[in-house]
Amino acid sequence: MNVMPQREHDSFTARPAQVHLHSPSEHTIDGEHYDVELHFVNAYMDKDGDTKYAVLTQMFDVEEGGDEENDIIQAALDLFDAGDANTDVTIDFSSWKPDLNNFWHYEGSFTTPPCTEAVSFYILKGVASIS
Repeated sequence: MNVMPQREHDSFTARPAQVHLHSPSEHTIDGEHYDVELHFVNAYMDKDGDTKYAVLTQMFDVEEGGDEENDIIQAALDLFDAGDANTDVTIDFSSWKPDLNNFWHYEGSFTTPPCTEAVSFYILKGVASIS
């Protein structure tokens, strides 16, 4: 499944580098935080051979997205319950149907050291359910 939105001038192949959660959300939309923000961090090489990053962001919220059980969030919770950062957990993304044509984009940086700059953030406008 291609999980990176494409802008007209983008042309790259990204490889998954990391998945992590923020709760409450790291980003705000119209000044409001969401219950959970999921980041899919992807690495790619630019035309000069430098490693760059693109982050696909999905918001989850009980009020806006609904309170149905969410397989993605449950898999992430299972990982945290395991208590071992080296535990393999399978996440089934087949139920996740994001609208990859409806997003905000900006160039920013990671918020954790070394605070790498020139990171492309793609924030999906659709909000998913969480229970």
